[in-house]
Order: sequence, then C-alpha cells, then structure tokens
Amino acid sequence: MSFQSTLISVLLMSFVTASGSDFRVPDQLRIAYNGYHDNQYDVYLTNGEWHKNITQHPATDWVSSACGSWLYFLSDRATGKGRYQLFAAHVHSGQVKKVHDLELRDSWVSLTPDCQRLVLSPKNQNLGQFLIINQQGVVEQALFTGLPYSNDPEFSQDGRVLLFRGALRPNKKDPDFIDEIYQLDLRTWKVKPMTQYPKTDTTAQWYQYRSGPPKTSGQSFSYMSLREGRYAIFDANTPNTPMFSYPSQTGYHSWAADGQWLVFEAFEQESGPYQIFLKSWPDGQQRNISHPQLKFQQAPVIINTGHQP
Repeated sequence: MSFQSTLISVLLMSFVTASGSDFRVPDQLRIAYNGYHDNQYDVYLTNGEWHKNITQHPATDWVSSACGSWLYFLSDRATGKGRYQLFAAHVHSGQVKKVHDLELRDSWVSLTPDCQRLVLSPKNQNLGQFLIINQQGVVEQALFTGLPYSNDPEFSQDGRVLLFRGALRPNKKDPDFIDEIYQLDLRTWKVKPMTQYPKTDTTAQWYQYRSGPPKTSGQSFSYMSLREGRYAIFDANTPNTPMFSYPSQTGYHSWAADGQWLVFEAFEQESGPYQIFLKSWPDGQQRNISHPQLKFQQAPVIINTGHQP
C-alpha cells in the first residue's frame, strides 16, 4: 500500500469516528450487499452487527433490489458464466427462486412501490427497450425509450415515472458516448433528460459512469458520477456539488423508503478495497458496517424489515 493510500485510510477512519460511528442500526433495517470471496460474488445480509451469506452458490450472484422480505439478484447459476437471469431470495428462510427465464443485461432491476411488478433490461433485444413483468414472471408491458442506449431502470416512489441511464450512442466505447439520467413518464410516454454532464470534464474512461444508476429518494433522485477522476454521489437538484463531502470515493448506494437512511460503498481506488457505510441523513451520523474479512463488498441495498433472518 502506498503512502497516499495509507493516508486516505487514516483520514477515512478519522472521519467515521468524528461523525459518530457508534449509533445502533434501527431494528427495522437490514442491508444486503455483494461480497466477493473465493473468486465469486455472493449476496450477504447484515444489520451492522452480524453478516450472513444468503445465496452461498459457486455462481456469480449480484443483488439489485429488495421489496418486502425478498431480495432480487442477477445470477449466472443456471446459464453459465456471464449470462444473467433474475432470481429472488427470501431474507428469513433463504429460499431461492427463479423469477424469469429471460437473459438480462448487466443492469439494475427495480420494483413498483407495491412490489407487484418489476422492470427488467433484456439482453439481445432493442437497446432502448425495458420489460415490465409481474411476480409470476408474466411480461405485462414493453417500454421503448427511443434512445440507442437505455439501461439501469428505477421506478419513482409513486411508480408513475421510470428513471434510467440513457445515451445518444449505442456503444459505450463510442468516443462521443455520454450517459445521462433520463425520465420516462409512464402516463404520457414522454422522455426527457434529467442530467447534463459537465462538457469540460474529460476524465471518464469508456467503462466509467458519467451518470451512474439512479436511486430515488422522495421526489428526487441521486446518482454516482465521476468528476475530475473521482466518484461521488450527486443529487438531481444540485448536480454540480456532491451530496456530502467524503475523504474517499463514494459510489453505489441505496435509500430507505422514508429517506432517513443512506447506505453507500466507499473506496480509495476502483481496484479496492470497498467498505460499506450507513448514514443517518437527518443528523449526518454514520457507521462503518463492513464485513471484517471481505475486501470487496459492494452495491448495498436497504431492506425495510422488522425480523431477524
């Protein structure tokens, strides 16, 4: 580890301590995340005190969303390496079920507020298409954005709007590919851009997010974005200033339904290590809830539940 990395680690731990890291995680909150071990990703569950491997499978499992007592994750367990389908795992019993046979792109999945419908990003189909399915796996609707590239859909909290990452070029390696957050109104079917990446910032490589997957919070949304070579979390209402200052980079994140809690990953370099922090939004207190033995623990998802697994 370099001197610079060591210094950042010291600053990070000092920041956590100064911010009040001893608060108790509310009983109704659980956090799911993706933990890497033995050359594979599994889905873990934690309350900040204990950590439990939910999926325990030699395939790649990546949690994407949660609703009620179910975690929804992409997995290549039934298809082979790198070919993903949607599965669900029960947070209490550990039961795992396949939701749909459709092969999906490497994308986030979102659910309507009543947990009855999911929006998926199918692979090998129109890059501007999403599919809405019900809990029985029946396709109810195809949504077309009209853009050459659309991915990472996210329902608004009232279910009337779909946010997603979109671009005016189909291939991320195109030199003028710029991903922005777009909004699809599910009543009028109108699509409009919601972000505008700074034209003067040229630090992002083709594989990095200019506008990362949107996450709804109340009437607004947040997203990770690479600015001047470093990731931070931004809010749609203040797109030029990070939502909060942090000594390390911050990326994938999730909000509690009431907007009172934010869970996010923090990292010094994209090569790791990654840690997970829970932040009380009203008073700014936060706590490191990371697994003590995992170098990579990423993309945390908040679950609202009042029961032990």
